Amino acid sequence: MHVNIRRGLTLVELLVVISILMLVMLMMTMLAGSLKSGPPLDQAVAGVRAMAARVRQLSSTQRVHGEIVLDYKNDRVVALARQPHVAFAFEDAPGSKQAAGSNGILGEYGGGATTVNSRQFHLRDGACCELPTNSATFRIPWLAQYEVEGDYEGAGLSFDFFPMGTAPGRLVDFGSTFTLSVSEYAGGACRLSLTCSGETVTAKTLCLAYRWATVEIAVSRYGIRLYVDGRLDEFVPRRDFRVMQASGSAVSYSGFPCRLDNVQYFSLISSQELEIGPNVQMVPEGVWADLELNGEAEDIFDVDAKKDPKSTNPNAVPDMSLNREGLPDTRPPAIRHVFFDDSGKLDAAIHGGAVFLALVTRGANGPERVLIIFHPLGAVTSEAVDRFPWEPDPEAAPKAPAQPPSNSGGGK
Repeated sequence: MHVNIRRGLTLVELLVVISILMLVMLMMTMLAGSLKSGPPLDQAVAGVRAMAARVRQLSSTQRVHGEIVLDYKNDRVVALARQPHVAFAFEDAPGSKQAAGSNGILGEYGGGATTVNSRQFHLRDGACCELPTNSATFRIPWLAQYEVEGDYEGAGLSFDFFPMGTAPGRLVDFGSTFTLSVSEYAGGACRLSLTCSGETVTAKTLCLAYRWATVEIAVSRYGIRLYVDGRLDEFVPRRDFRVMQASGSAVSYSGFPCRLDNVQYFSLISSQELEIGPNVQMVPEGVWADLELNGEAEDIFDVDAKKDPKSTNPNAVPDMSLNREGLPDTRPPAIRHVFFDDSGKLDAAIHGGAVFLALVTRGANGPERVLIIFHPLGAVTSEAVDRFPWEPDPEAAPKAPAQPPSNSGGGK
Protein backbone atom coordinates (compact mmCIF):
# COMPACT_ATOMS: atom_id res chain seq x y z
CA MET A 1 0.00 0.00 0.00
CA HIS A 2 1.32 3.38 -1.03
CA VAL A 3 0.94 6.20 1.47
CA ASN A 4 1.26 9.88 0.47
CA ILE A 5 3.11 11.80 3.14
CA ARG A 6 2.50 15.58 3.22
CA ARG A 7 5.60 17.55 4.03
CA GLY A 8 5.97 21.16 5.15
CA LEU A 9 7.87 23.93 3.42
CA THR A 10 11.61 23.64 3.23
CA LEU A 11 13.78 26.49 4.44
CA VAL A 12 14.53 27.53 0.87
CA GLU A 13 10.84 27.56 -0.06
CA LEU A 14 10.03 29.57 3.05
CA LEU A 15 12.70 32.13 2.19
CA VAL A 16 11.29 32.42 -1.34
CA VAL A 17 7.77 33.06 0.00
CA ILE A 18 9.09 35.70 2.43
CA SER A 19 11.04 37.37 -0.37
CA ILE A 20 7.93 37.53 -2.56
CA LEU A 21 5.89 39.03 0.29
CA MET A 22 8.57 41.64 0.97
CA LEU A 23 8.68 42.53 -2.73
CA VAL A 24 4.90 42.97 -2.82
CA MET A 25 4.99 45.16 0.30
CA LEU A 26 7.78 47.25 -1.20
CA MET A 27 5.82 47.78 -4.41
CA MET A 28 2.73 48.81 -2.44
CA THR A 29 4.80 51.23 -0.37
CA MET A 30 6.31 52.75 -3.50
CA LEU A 31 2.84 53.09 -5.05
CA ALA A 32 1.46 54.75 -1.93
CA GLY A 33 4.45 57.08 -1.83
CA SER A 34 3.99 58.02 -5.46
CA LEU A 35 0.48 59.28 -4.67
CA LYS A 36 1.97 61.72 -2.15
CA SER A 37 4.91 62.82 -4.22
CA GLY A 38 5.35 64.50 -7.55
CA PRO A 39 4.20 67.93 -8.73
CA PRO A 40 1.53 69.55 -6.52
CA LEU A 41 -0.95 69.71 -9.41
CA ASP A 42 -0.62 65.97 -9.99
CA GLN A 43 -1.08 65.32 -6.27
CA ALA A 44 -4.28 67.39 -6.19
CA VAL A 45 -5.71 65.63 -9.24
CA ALA A 46 -4.89 62.20 -7.81
CA GLY A 47 -6.47 63.14 -4.47
CA VAL A 48 -9.73 64.35 -6.04
CA ARG A 49 -10.00 61.26 -8.24
CA ALA A 50 -9.37 58.91 -5.30
CA MET A 51 -11.96 60.74 -3.22
CA ALA A 52 -14.55 60.52 -5.99
CA ALA A 53 -13.86 56.81 -6.42
CA ARG A 54 -14.46 56.26 -2.70
CA VAL A 55 -17.78 58.16 -2.72
CA ARG A 56 -18.94 56.33 -5.86
CA GLN A 57 -18.07 52.97 -4.34
CA LEU A 58 -20.05 53.67 -1.17
CA SER A 59 -22.99 55.00 -3.19
CA SER A 60 -23.21 51.97 -5.45
CA THR A 61 -22.58 49.29 -2.83
CA GLN A 62 -24.80 50.77 -0.12
CA ARG A 63 -27.45 52.08 -2.58
CA VAL A 64 -27.45 55.60 -1.12
CA HIS A 65 -26.65 59.00 -2.60
CA GLY A 66 -23.25 60.64 -2.17
CA GLU A 67 -21.77 64.06 -2.70
CA ILE A 68 -18.49 65.93 -2.93
CA VAL A 69 -18.25 69.48 -1.59
CA LEU A 70 -16.06 71.90 -3.56
CA ASP A 71 -14.99 74.63 -1.11
CA TYR A 72 -13.53 77.35 -3.34
CA LYS A 73 -13.11 79.83 -0.50
CA ASN A 74 -10.70 77.56 1.38
CA ASP A 75 -9.31 75.55 -1.56
CA ARG A 76 -10.60 72.33 -0.07
CA VAL A 77 -12.53 69.29 -1.33
CA VAL A 78 -14.70 67.30 1.09
CA ALA A 79 -16.21 63.87 0.53
CA LEU A 80 -19.58 63.78 2.26
CA ALA A 81 -20.04 60.03 2.26
CA ARG A 82 -22.81 57.93 3.80
CA GLN A 83 -21.73 55.36 6.39
CA PRO A 84 -24.56 52.88 7.10
CA HIS A 85 -25.13 51.79 10.71
CA VAL A 86 -28.23 49.62 10.63
CA ALA A 87 -30.71 48.29 8.07
CA PHE A 88 -34.09 46.58 8.45
CA ALA A 89 -35.79 44.37 5.85
CA PHE A 90 -38.71 43.36 8.17
CA GLU A 91 -38.53 39.66 7.36
CA ASP A 92 -39.76 38.90 10.88
CA ALA A 93 -42.54 36.51 11.83
CA PRO A 94 -46.01 38.08 12.08
CA GLY A 95 -46.76 39.16 15.63
CA SER A 96 -43.11 39.82 16.48
CA LYS A 97 -42.46 42.55 19.02
CA GLN A 98 -39.00 43.30 17.64
CA ALA A 99 -37.48 43.70 14.17
CA ALA A 100 -34.14 42.07 13.45
CA GLY A 101 -31.74 44.58 11.91
CA SER A 102 -28.16 44.39 10.72
CA ASN A 103 -25.23 44.35 13.15
CA GLY A 104 -27.39 42.62 15.76
CA ILE A 105 -29.54 45.72 16.37
CA LEU A 106 -33.20 45.17 17.23
CA GLY A 107 -35.95 47.63 16.33
CA GLU A 108 -39.15 47.80 18.31
CA TYR A 109 -42.78 47.54 17.13
CA GLY A 110 -45.37 49.35 19.22
CA GLY A 111 -48.97 50.57 19.25
CA GLY A 112 -50.20 47.89 16.88
CA ALA A 113 -47.31 48.03 14.40
CA THR A 114 -46.73 44.65 12.79
CA THR A 115 -45.01 42.74 10.01
CA VAL A 116 -46.92 42.14 6.78
CA ASN A 117 -45.72 39.28 4.61
CA SER A 118 -46.60 40.77 1.24
CA ARG A 119 -46.19 44.08 -0.53
CA GLN A 120 -49.19 45.11 -2.54
CA PHE A 121 -49.22 46.68 -5.97
CA HIS A 122 -45.74 47.22 -7.42
CA LEU A 123 -42.19 46.96 -6.03
CA ARG A 124 -42.92 43.68 -4.29
CA ASP A 125 -40.11 42.75 -1.93
CA GLY A 126 -41.21 40.19 0.62
CA ALA A 127 -42.30 41.42 4.04
CA CYS A 128 -42.62 44.99 5.30
CA CYS A 129 -43.54 46.93 8.43
CA GLU A 130 -47.10 48.22 8.72
CA LEU A 131 -48.12 51.18 10.89
CA PRO A 132 -51.91 50.84 10.62
CA THR A 133 -52.86 53.83 12.82
CA ASN A 134 -51.46 57.18 13.90
CA SER A 135 -50.41 55.69 17.24
CA ALA A 136 -48.48 52.74 15.77
CA THR A 137 -44.68 53.09 16.05
CA PHE A 138 -41.45 51.59 14.86
CA ARG A 139 -38.35 52.67 16.82
CA ILE A 140 -34.66 52.26 16.06
CA PRO A 141 -32.84 52.32 19.42
CA TRP A 142 -30.22 54.95 20.16
CA LEU A 143 -26.57 54.21 19.37
CA ALA A 144 -23.58 56.45 20.06
CA GLN A 145 -22.75 56.40 16.32
CA TYR A 146 -25.94 58.35 15.62
CA GLU A 147 -24.59 61.53 17.18
CA VAL A 148 -23.83 64.26 14.63
CA GLU A 149 -20.53 65.53 15.92
CA GLY A 150 -16.82 65.07 15.26
CA ASP A 151 -16.21 63.13 12.07
CA TYR A 152 -19.95 62.45 11.83
CA GLU A 153 -21.07 65.64 10.15
CA GLY A 154 -24.71 64.69 9.78
CA ALA A 155 -27.33 61.99 9.74
CA GLY A 156 -29.72 60.40 7.31
CA LEU A 157 -32.32 57.76 6.57
CA SER A 158 -33.47 55.93 3.48
CA PHE A 159 -36.61 53.80 3.23
CA ASP A 160 -39.43 52.63 1.00
CA PHE A 161 -42.69 54.40 1.85
CA PHE A 162 -46.28 53.25 1.22
CA PRO A 163 -48.71 55.95 2.45
CA MET A 164 -52.09 54.83 3.81
CA GLY A 165 -53.17 57.88 5.83
CA THR A 166 -55.72 60.47 4.80
CA ALA A 167 -54.51 63.58 6.67
CA PRO A 168 -51.17 65.32 7.35
CA GLY A 169 -49.07 64.06 10.25
CA ARG A 170 -45.58 63.37 11.52
CA LEU A 171 -43.77 60.46 9.88
CA VAL A 172 -40.21 60.26 11.31
CA ASP A 173 -38.69 61.94 14.36
CA PHE A 174 -35.05 61.93 15.43
CA GLY A 175 -35.01 64.05 18.56
CA SER A 176 -33.90 67.61 17.86
CA THR A 177 -31.90 66.58 14.77
CA PHE A 178 -34.68 66.31 12.19
CA THR A 179 -38.39 65.63 11.67
CA LEU A 180 -40.02 64.30 8.49
CA SER A 181 -43.72 64.98 8.11
CA VAL A 182 -46.55 64.53 5.66
CA SER A 183 -47.25 68.24 5.33
CA GLU A 184 -50.06 67.99 2.78
CA TYR A 185 -52.58 65.35 1.73
CA ALA A 186 -55.05 65.92 -1.09
CA GLY A 187 -56.41 64.11 -4.12
CA GLY A 188 -54.97 60.74 -3.12
CA ALA A 189 -51.39 62.02 -2.84
CA CYS A 190 -49.22 63.39 -0.05
CA ARG A 191 -46.25 65.75 0.15
CA LEU A 192 -43.27 65.30 2.48
CA SER A 193 -41.46 68.07 4.37
CA LEU A 194 -38.14 67.77 6.22
CA THR A 195 -37.35 70.13 9.14
CA CYS A 196 -33.88 70.54 10.63
CA SER A 197 -32.58 73.27 12.98
CA GLY A 198 -35.55 75.48 12.22
CA GLU A 199 -35.27 75.17 8.43
CA THR A 200 -37.75 73.23 6.28
CA VAL A 201 -37.48 71.63 2.85
CA THR A 202 -40.69 70.55 1.11
CA ALA A 203 -40.59 67.98 -1.68
CA LYS A 204 -41.96 68.97 -5.05
CA THR A 205 -42.49 65.28 -5.87
CA LEU A 206 -45.75 63.83 -4.57
CA CYS A 207 -46.16 60.36 -3.05
CA LEU A 208 -49.31 58.64 -4.32
CA ALA A 209 -51.49 56.88 -1.76
CA TYR A 210 -51.15 53.10 -1.76
CA ARG A 211 -48.11 53.20 -4.03
CA TRP A 212 -44.50 52.60 -3.04
CA ALA A 213 -42.02 55.47 -3.15
CA THR A 214 -38.36 55.68 -2.16
CA VAL A 215 -37.39 58.38 0.35
CA GLU A 216 -33.95 59.51 1.49
CA ILE A 217 -33.03 62.16 4.07
CA ALA A 218 -29.59 63.71 4.61
CA VAL A 219 -28.90 66.61 6.98
CA SER A 220 -25.51 68.21 7.63
CA ARG A 221 -23.86 71.61 7.98
CA TYR A 222 -23.52 71.56 4.18
CA GLY A 223 -27.26 71.41 3.59
CA ILE A 224 -30.59 69.64 4.10
CA ARG A 225 -31.46 67.11 1.40
CA LEU A 226 -34.78 65.39 0.77
CA TYR A 227 -34.98 62.83 -2.03
CA VAL A 228 -38.33 61.42 -3.17
CA ASP A 229 -37.98 58.78 -5.88
CA GLY A 230 -34.49 60.13 -6.60
CA ARG A 231 -35.57 63.75 -7.09
CA LEU A 232 -33.76 66.18 -4.81
CA ASP A 233 -35.12 69.18 -2.93
CA GLU A 234 -32.67 70.95 -0.64
CA PHE A 235 -31.94 73.85 1.65
CA VAL A 236 -28.57 75.57 1.23
CA PRO A 237 -27.49 76.81 4.67
CA ARG A 238 -26.04 80.10 5.77
CA ARG A 239 -22.62 80.27 7.36
CA ASP A 240 -23.90 79.88 10.94
CA PHE A 241 -26.10 76.83 10.22
CA ARG A 242 -25.58 73.83 12.48
CA VAL A 243 -27.40 70.52 12.84
CA MET A 244 -28.74 70.02 16.37
CA GLN A 245 -27.43 67.08 18.38
CA ALA A 246 -29.56 63.96 18.71
CA SER A 247 -29.08 63.84 22.51
CA GLY A 248 -29.71 60.13 22.93
CA SER A 249 -32.97 60.04 21.00
CA ALA A 250 -34.22 57.01 19.11
CA VAL A 251 -35.29 57.20 15.48
CA SER A 252 -39.07 56.86 15.63
CA TYR A 253 -41.59 56.28 12.84
CA SER A 254 -45.11 57.20 13.94
CA GLY A 255 -48.02 59.58 13.41
CA PHE A 256 -49.01 58.64 9.84
CA PRO A 257 -50.48 55.29 8.75
CA CYS A 258 -48.15 53.69 6.22
CA ARG A 259 -45.97 50.74 5.35
CA LEU A 260 -42.16 50.79 5.50
CA ASP A 261 -39.46 48.62 4.04
CA ASN A 262 -35.70 48.58 3.51
CA VAL A 263 -35.14 51.11 6.27
CA GLN A 264 -31.50 52.16 6.59
CA TYR A 265 -29.94 54.63 9.00
CA PHE A 266 -26.57 56.19 8.17
CA SER A 267 -24.21 58.96 9.23
CA LEU A 268 -22.74 61.55 6.89
CA ILE A 269 -18.98 61.66 7.19
CA SER A 270 -16.74 64.42 5.93
CA SER A 271 -13.53 63.19 7.56
CA GLN A 272 -12.15 62.76 4.03
CA GLU A 273 -10.89 66.27 3.40
CA LEU A 274 -8.34 67.21 0.76
CA GLU A 275 -6.50 70.49 1.22
CA ILE A 276 -5.72 71.62 -2.32
CA GLY A 277 -3.64 74.70 -1.39
CA PRO A 278 -1.40 76.49 -0.90
CA ASN A 279 0.60 75.60 -4.01
CA VAL A 280 -2.51 74.74 -6.04
CA GLN A 281 -5.59 76.96 -6.30
CA MET A 282 -9.19 76.06 -7.13
CA VAL A 283 -10.40 78.47 -9.81
CA PRO A 284 -14.09 79.47 -9.90
CA GLU A 285 -15.76 79.92 -13.25
CA GLY A 286 -15.05 83.31 -14.79
CA VAL A 287 -11.77 83.99 -12.96
CA TRP A 288 -8.53 84.15 -14.92
CA ALA A 289 -5.67 82.00 -13.68
CA ASP A 290 -3.23 84.89 -13.19
CA LEU A 291 -5.60 86.72 -10.84
CA GLU A 292 -6.19 83.58 -8.80
CA LEU A 293 -2.46 82.93 -8.40
CA ASN A 294 -1.80 86.55 -7.44
CA GLY A 295 -4.43 86.48 -4.70
CA GLU A 296 -6.66 89.02 -6.45
CA ALA A 297 -9.78 86.83 -6.37
CA GLU A 298 -9.93 85.95 -2.68
CA ASP A 299 -12.85 88.20 -1.67
CA ILE A 300 -15.21 87.77 -4.61
CA PHE A 301 -17.24 84.82 -3.30
CA ASP A 302 -20.86 84.81 -2.23
CA VAL A 303 -20.48 82.71 0.91
CA ASP A 304 -24.24 82.26 1.34
CA ALA A 305 -25.02 81.00 -2.16
CA LYS A 306 -24.65 77.84 -4.20
CA LYS A 307 -24.67 77.84 -7.97
CA ASP A 308 -27.52 75.99 -9.61
CA PRO A 309 -25.79 72.85 -10.93
CA LYS A 310 -27.93 72.88 -14.09
CA SER A 311 -27.32 76.42 -15.33
CA THR A 312 -26.26 79.89 -14.33
CA ASN A 313 -28.91 82.44 -13.50
CA PRO A 314 -29.49 84.55 -16.64
CA ASN A 315 -31.20 87.22 -14.55
CA ALA A 316 -28.32 87.73 -12.12
CA VAL A 317 -27.54 91.41 -11.60
CA PRO A 318 -23.88 92.21 -12.39
CA ASP A 319 -21.84 93.31 -9.38
CA MET A 320 -20.05 96.53 -10.32
CA SER A 321 -17.43 95.91 -7.61
CA LEU A 322 -16.17 93.08 -9.83
CA ASN A 323 -15.94 95.33 -12.86
CA ARG A 324 -12.44 94.49 -13.95
CA GLU A 325 -10.84 92.25 -16.52
CA GLY A 326 -10.42 88.65 -15.42
CA LEU A 327 -13.31 88.51 -12.92
CA PRO A 328 -16.90 87.29 -13.45
CA ASP A 329 -19.81 89.72 -13.59
CA THR A 330 -21.47 88.24 -10.50
CA ARG A 331 -20.03 86.76 -7.33
CA PRO A 332 -19.49 82.98 -7.64
CA PRO A 333 -20.64 80.69 -4.81
CA ALA A 334 -18.02 79.81 -2.23
CA ILE A 335 -19.27 76.20 -2.13
CA ARG A 336 -20.54 73.92 -4.87
CA HIS A 337 -21.66 70.29 -4.72
CA VAL A 338 -21.16 67.31 -7.00
CA PHE A 339 -24.00 64.84 -6.44
CA PHE A 340 -23.89 61.10 -7.16
CA ASP A 341 -26.96 58.87 -7.35
CA ASP A 342 -27.34 55.52 -5.61
CA SER A 343 -25.61 53.71 -8.48
CA GLY A 344 -22.43 55.79 -8.31
CA LYS A 345 -23.20 57.86 -11.39
CA LEU A 346 -23.43 61.64 -11.54
CA ASP A 347 -26.98 62.45 -10.44
CA ALA A 348 -28.76 63.23 -13.73
CA ALA A 349 -31.74 64.73 -11.87
CA ILE A 350 -29.44 67.53 -10.67
CA HIS A 351 -26.59 67.80 -13.15
CA GLY A 352 -27.47 68.31 -16.79
CA GLY A 353 -24.06 67.03 -17.90
CA ALA A 354 -20.45 66.82 -16.81
CA VAL A 355 -19.14 68.90 -13.89
CA PHE A 356 -15.77 70.65 -14.13
CA LEU A 357 -13.27 71.64 -11.45
CA ALA A 358 -10.46 73.99 -12.53
CA LEU A 359 -7.08 73.92 -10.79
CA VAL A 360 -4.02 76.10 -11.36
CA THR A 361 -0.47 76.29 -10.03
CA ARG A 362 2.51 78.46 -10.76
CA GLY A 363 4.92 76.79 -13.18
CA ALA A 364 8.36 77.72 -14.47
CA ASN A 365 6.85 79.22 -17.63
CA GLY A 366 3.67 80.68 -16.16
CA PRO A 367 0.37 79.22 -14.91
CA GLU A 368 -0.17 75.48 -15.31
CA ARG A 369 -3.85 74.59 -15.64
CA VAL A 370 -5.84 71.36 -15.23
CA LEU A 371 -9.54 70.64 -15.66
CA ILE A 372 -10.94 67.76 -13.58
CA ILE A 373 -14.05 66.34 -15.27
CA PHE A 374 -16.78 64.48 -13.39
CA HIS A 375 -18.48 62.54 -16.19
CA PRO A 376 -22.21 61.62 -16.20
CA LEU A 377 -21.50 57.89 -15.84
CA GLY A 378 -19.35 58.58 -12.79
CA ALA A 379 -15.83 58.38 -14.17
CA VAL A 380 -13.44 61.20 -13.22
CA THR A 381 -10.70 62.27 -15.63
CA SER A 382 -8.34 65.23 -15.91
CA GLU A 383 -6.97 67.26 -18.78
CA ALA A 384 -4.10 69.73 -18.89
CA VAL A 385 -5.17 72.87 -20.76
CA ASP A 386 -3.43 76.00 -21.99
CA ARG A 387 -6.36 78.15 -20.85
CA PHE A 388 -9.73 77.70 -19.16
CA PRO A 389 -12.87 77.93 -21.34
CA TRP A 390 -13.74 81.37 -19.93
CA GLU A 391 -10.25 82.82 -20.52
CA PRO A 392 -9.60 84.66 -23.80
CA ASP A 393 -7.43 83.24 -26.53
CA PRO A 394 -3.82 84.36 -26.21
CA GLU A 395 -3.12 87.29 -28.47
CA ALA A 396 -1.42 86.38 -31.72
CA ALA A 397 2.20 87.46 -31.91
CA PRO A 398 2.60 90.60 -34.04
CA LYS A 399 3.83 89.97 -37.53
CA ALA A 400 7.37 91.04 -38.39
CA PRO A 401 7.52 94.03 -40.74
CA ALA A 402 8.07 93.16 -44.37
CA GLN A 403 11.65 93.56 -45.52
CA PRO A 404 12.25 95.86 -48.51
CA PRO A 405 13.53 94.08 -51.60
CA SER A 406 17.26 93.94 -51.91
CA ASN A 407 18.83 96.14 -54.62
CA SER A 408 22.37 94.89 -54.32
CA GLY A 409 22.35 93.48 -57.82
CA GLY A 410 22.98 96.89 -59.37
CA GLY A 411 20.03 97.86 -61.52
CA LYS A 412 20.15 99.90 -64.59
